[in-house]
Amino acid sequence: MHRRFAFLVVAVLAAQGCGRAENSLLLLDQLPQVASITFLGNRAISDGTLKQLMTLREGAWWNPFQEHRFRPAQLTTDLNAILTYYMRNGYLKAQIVDSQVRESKGKVQVVITVDEGPPVLIDRVSILDLHALDPETVLGKLALGPGKPMDPYRLQEDRRLLENLLADAGYWEAVVDPSVQFFGERALVFYRVREGDPVRLGDLTVTVTGTARLKENVLRRELLVKEGELLRRRQLEKSQIRLLQSGFFADARWDTSGLDTLSRTLDVNFRVRERRLHWWEAGVGLSSEGQLRVSGEWGSRSFLGSGARLAVNSKTNFDLTGRLPTLLDDHRTEIILNLRRLFGTSWEGQPNVFYLHDEEIVANTTADYSQDFLGVGMNARLRFGDLRNQLVFSLEQQWVSNHADSTAQASDIQLSRGDYVQRLLTGWVERDTRNSLFNPTRGSFHDVLLQVSGGALGGQSDFFKGTGGAIRFLGLPAGPAVIGGRLRLGYIWPPAGDPDPNGQEIEAVERVPTQDRLFLGGANTVRGYQQDELNGLDPSPAPGESQAGGGLAELLASLELRAPLVWRLGLVGFLDAGNVWQDPKGIQWADVIPHGEREHVDPEDLRYTYGLGFRFGTPVGPVRFDYAWKWNLPQGDSGRRSGWHVAIGQAF
Repeated sequence: MHRRFAFLVVAVLAAQGCGRAENSLLLLDQLPQVASITFLGNRAISDGTLKQLMTLREGAWWNPFQEHRFRPAQLTTDLNAILTYYMRNGYLKAQIVDSQVRESKGKVQVVITVDEGPPVLIDRVSILDLHALDPETVLGKLALGPGKPMDPYRLQEDRRLLENLLADAGYWEAVVDPSVQFFGERALVFYRVREGDPVRLGDLTVTVTGTARLKENVLRRELLVKEGELLRRRQLEKSQIRLLQSGFFADARWDTSGLDTLSRTLDVNFRVRERRLHWWEAGVGLSSEGQLRVSGEWGSRSFLGSGARLAVNSKTNFDLTGRLPTLLDDHRTEIILNLRRLFGTSWEGQPNVFYLHDEEIVANTTADYSQDFLGVGMNARLRFGDLRNQLVFSLEQQWVSNHADSTAQASDIQLSRGDYVQRLLTGWVERDTRNSLFNPTRGSFHDVLLQVSGGALGGQSDFFKGTGGAIRFLGLPAGPAVIGGRLRLGYIWPPAGDPDPNGQEIEAVERVPTQDRLFLGGANTVRGYQQDELNGLDPSPAPGESQAGGGLAELLASLELRAPLVWRLGLVGFLDAGNVWQDPKGIQWADVIPHGEREHVDPEDLRYTYGLGFRFGTPVGPVRFDYAWKWNLPQGDSGRRSGWHVAIGQAF
C-alpha cells in the first residue's frame, strides 16, 4: 500500500514538473521579439557601437540563429554595460535618462535616451617617490597618459602594473596608491609609491604530485630562480611557463609565503602535477584534397630517466583521387630526442633521424616518379621574451634517392640524378604576440628563414634560400569581428650552371633540387587551387618546353574577415593572392593587377581567389570549411574554377 502511494505521489509530482517545464517553454516562446533598438542623445559614440555592447539584439534576416527575444532583466544589464563603456571612454557623468519599451503586435521597440556629458581627458600623469625604476620608462608602459580619456578601470590596471614591475625588480612589498584631481574637464593622475626593501629568495621547495618518477634535478633545471638571489616576479612566471612547456607536467603553480622581515627573504613553493611518463596516440583524418591520413606516435617524457623527451612518430597519406598511379602518396617516420638544456645552457637540443618516401607526378604530364630520403640532423633552439619567441639553428644531412622513368627524367634534369647527398644549414627566428594560437583576435606573428645547401658544407646540391612572413590581427571597434592579414615572400638563389652533356643551357630552376623549390596552392595558401598547383609552369607549354615544376620566387597575400555567428559557429570571408615564378627577373608591377578576361591573363600574373567559409570551434582548433573561386585564370588552364577546402585550424 505504501509503495503504491509513494508511486502515485512521484507520478503526480513528475506530471506537475513536466507541466511547469512545458509552461516555461511556452513562456519563453511567448516573449516578444525585439523589432528595433534606437538611441537618442548620443553624439560621441555611434548607435552601432552601443548596440554591440548589448546582449539584446534586433532581429536580422541574415542571421536567423541569433536570439532576439526581449527580457526586461537583460535590458537592465545592457544599460549598465553602456554606462560602463561611457565611463571607460572618459564620460564620467554619463547617464541613462530614459529607457522606453513600446510593445505592439508581439514585438517591442526599445528607445534609450542618453545624456553623455562632457568627456574628461588626462592632462598629466605623475609617479611620486619611485627610485627603483626609471619613472619615464614606466610612464611609457602605462595605459593612461596625457590626452587620453580618464578611465577609472585602467587606473587600477596601471596600479597593478606598477606593483608587478616593482616585484619584477625584487620589491615585493611595494604599494602603489593612485589618486586623481579634477579641474573641470581635465584630470591629473598621481601614483604614490612606497617601495619598501628588495627581497631575496629564501627556501625554494617543490611539491610533486603524480607518478613522481622524475628526478628532482630534472625539475629544478627548468626554474630560473635560485636561493639567495634577488627574487623577481617575472622569473617566477617564466619558470612556470618553462615547466609547462617541458611536457613533463600537466599543471604548475607557485605561491609565496614566510616573508622574513629581518633577512628580507621570501620562501617560494612550486606545486607541480606530473603527466604520465609514456604515451601513445593514433589518428585518422580525411582532407578536401582527396587524402586519407593515418598517423601514430609513441614517446617517453623522460627517456631512461634522463629527462630527455623521446618521440617516434609516423604519418602516411593515401591518395583517394587517382592522381597518382599508386594508392600511397607519402610516408614519413621520424625519431626525435629533445634535450631541454643543451650543455647546461638555455638552448634546447634536438637530434633526430627520419625516413621519407614521396610519390609525385610531373606537372602537365602523365609521368610519375618517387623519392626516398634518409636524414639525420641536429636542431638547437633558444626561447626568448615571453618564451613564445624562438631562434632555431638546424644542421642536416640527407641521402636522396630518385626513382623516375625516362619521361620524367627528360622533363626535369634533377630527376635524372639517381642518388646524391644534400647538406643543409638552416636558421630561423619567430616572434609571436598573438593572444591565441587557435583563434587570435589581436597580435601578430613574424618569421624569417635562411637556408644554405652545399658550398662549404659539402654535399651535391648548392643553393641559398630566404623566406619571410608577417601575420597581423585587428579587432573591429564596432563589434566582435576580426580582420586578419598575411604577407609572405620567398626567394631562392640557384648556383651558377654549366651546360648539360649536349651543350644545352640548364634552366636556373633545374639547378635546385625538386623538393626544395617553391610551390603554392591549397587549403593553407591560395585557396581555390589544388595543393601545389601554382608551380611556375605555363598551363599550355610549347613543344619541348621544360616541365620542371616549382619556382625560385614566391609571393603570397591573404585578407580575412572573421565574425562569430552563434555558439561555436563562425563565418569568414577571404581574399587570397599568390604565385611562384621560375624567372624572378621577369616579374613586373603589371603582373599584380588582376584581369577578368582570360585572354589578358598571363601565366606569370599574380593569381587571385576569393570565397566564404565556416568555422566550427573544437578543443583542438576550429574545423574549417572554405569554398573558393578563382578570379583570374590564364588561357589553357583547364583546372577547376572553384572548390571546397576542409581542414583543422585557421588558414593562418
